[in-house]
Amino acid sequence: MLIYRVEHKDNPYKGMYCSDTSDEFFELKGSHPAPEDDSKFVRSFESLTGKSWHTYGGIKHYRFGFSSVDQFKRWVFNDVWRKALDDEGYVIVVYDVRDYAVGDTQAVFRPATATQLKVMKLTEV
Repeated sequence: MLIYRVEHKDNPYKGMYCSDTSDEFFELKGSHPAPEDDSKFVRSFESLTGKSWHTYGGIKHYRFGFSSVDQFKRWVFNDVWRKALDDEGYVIVVYDVRDYAVGDTQAVFRPATATQLKVMKLTEV
């Protein structure tokens, strides 16, 4: 499975919600539901781990991303945001992953079982 993750080019632990631009994302609650509000994601995660998303404390072992470029574009739908993230040094890293959960709006994966395939500029997708 391929996962598309927005992360800082110098720090893979720093996802897009660590950016200065993230305040603009948080203003749109309906377009950016919390993981627990995406029922497909919750079912997928619980199938993967055998544990409830609501009580599982091991999320630190996972990173968020998207199951496709289209899913990414539905989340980061504003070209101005993509440019601002690009200006801050963020990129899309494509990973081939084994352990993952996919929802309607986002995905998670275990980086310990992932292989980085390529890096893409946010302004090129």
